[in-house]
Amino acid sequence: MPIAPATHYEFRTAPATLVFWNVRDLVIDIDSGDATLDIDSIKRTLVGVPINSKFIDRQEEWEWSLELGYGQIKLHSVGYHLYLRQIPKIRRKQRLDLKERGEISFARKGWDQS
Repeated sequence: MPIAPATHYEFRTAPATLVFWNVRDLVIDIDSGDATLDIDSIKRTLVGVPINSKFIDRQEEWEWSLELGYGQIKLHSVGYHLYLRQIPKIRRKQRLDLKERGEISFARKGWDQS
C-alpha cells in the first residue's frame, strides 16, 4: 500500500548500462522481437574463486542470472558497474520506453560524468 496521503506507488527510475567484469560462460536465451531488454530481476550465486584470480586480484566469482521479460541471460563474473545515464526521476511506473531511455546505449559514462 502507498503511504498516505499518496494514492499510488512511486518509483525512482533512470536508464542504466550494466558492465560486467571478467565474464565467462555467457548464455543468452532471449525471444524479443521488439529489441527490448527489460530486466525483471538479477540474482547471483557464489560459485567460487575465479580461475584467473591471481591476475585480477579478486577472490569471489558469481553466477549472475538476469531474468528478462522475454528470456534470460546467465554468466559468471566477479561483479559489475552500473552507469546511470540520466538523473533518476520519480515516476508512477517502473518502465521506461526507448525515447525516455535515450535509445539503446552501451555507453560507459554516467550522467554525472559528462
